[in-house]
Amino acid sequence: MKIGFIATEIGHQEGGAFMGGNVNNVVSVSKALADRGHEITIITTKPRDAAANYTDPLEWAEVYSLDSQHDHGSPGYLFSFSKYAIQQIRSLAADNELDVVSVHTGFAIWGIIGSLSSTIACPSVHVQYCPIGQSSGSTVYDLVQSVPLSKLWLYGNDRFVGVTDNVAETTANATPKHVEVIHNGLNVETYTPRAESRFDLFETESVVIGYLGSLNDQKGLDILVDAFQSLTVDQDVVLALGLEVRSERSGSLLWDRIEQDPNIYPFGIINDVPAFLARSDVFAVPFRTTVGPADYPVAALEAMSCATPPIATRIGGLADMIEHKKDGLLIDRPDSDLLADALTGLIDDAPLRHRLGNGARERIRQDFSITSVVNEYETVFNEVVNS
Repeated sequence: MKIGFIATEIGHQEGGAFMGGNVNNVVSVSKALADRGHEITIITTKPRDAAANYTDPLEWAEVYSLDSQHDHGSPGYLFSFSKYAIQQIRSLAADNELDVVSVHTGFAIWGIIGSLSSTIACPSVHVQYCPIGQSSGSTVYDLVQSVPLSKLWLYGNDRFVGVTDNVAETTANATPKHVEVIHNGLNVETYTPRAESRFDLFETESVVIGYLGSLNDQKGLDILVDAFQSLTVDQDVVLALGLEVRSERSGSLLWDRIEQDPNIYPFGIINDVPAFLARSDVFAVPFRTTVGPADYPVAALEAMSCATPPIATRIGGLADMIEHKKDGLLIDRPDSDLLADALTGLIDDAPLRHRLGNGARERIRQDFSITSVVNEYETVFNEVVNS
């Protein structure tokens, strides 16, 4: 098959890594499909903080990338990429270079691309990463992601996939068609506890709390820093952060706190993510909401695959992804005191960390392996093309 993947910011950022849950899933799934003999096209935008040759690592795909002159997330950005993607899809389909396209996004409004593709070019599969119609705290975002407007954005798509049960259930409110659940896929041989042997960022005998993400308020890094700084008086523990390049440039008070704490190790893009996660003793996911970020944060799944137990807020898909006290810990709300208590429980109990870590890796092996995920996508694409 000739399969097109549509998503924003697919490419390496400065430091040499793909950033974002949907981006990493597109990379993993498209590469695995290419390895099975399918012809892959990727239509995307230049990432913020892009590396010099940001599409070079996508060697298994034909890549079309728009360098938009509009701010990321602005109406101009939406219009320019939608227009660009549709033009590319229409041209490629006319030349018999596309059989099906798959739009991967957290924002239902990008469903416009799949709807138009299905009408004028080739069938489409819309893959939704964030819930629809749930409150995020942002009036504009909640309006755009509301059920009534999402029905308009998604109307013309042929098939729907949600990456979590929560996302699938909320997406079903915006379409009469069935919404399948296909989890994000991970290569468990890449994300393995053995990767710890490659870790070389710093040396410590302390317990390491790991975090990957940004300063975005939704991801709750400030909650983690508050919790961590309440621990360090009595605990032998350090906090290691893998952050987007722009974090250091933010000039925020949170960044100043991070930079001034000798027990916090802030890094930019992590080149060897499996090694970073495998070296972490605990992985923190202190999200305030999964409306905006991916409902199943890929970094948390990667940590679990490395047998590093997560501590997460009991919200959205996180409550489905992590079984409390079996493969991680859940706190009932985004609160620094609750997080500190949970962290203390794992810091003080190495056997518990080991048991939860083993449970986490087994969960990933059973439900998130790239082989089973790609089998499911291959079935969906075949059905859409042949229907």
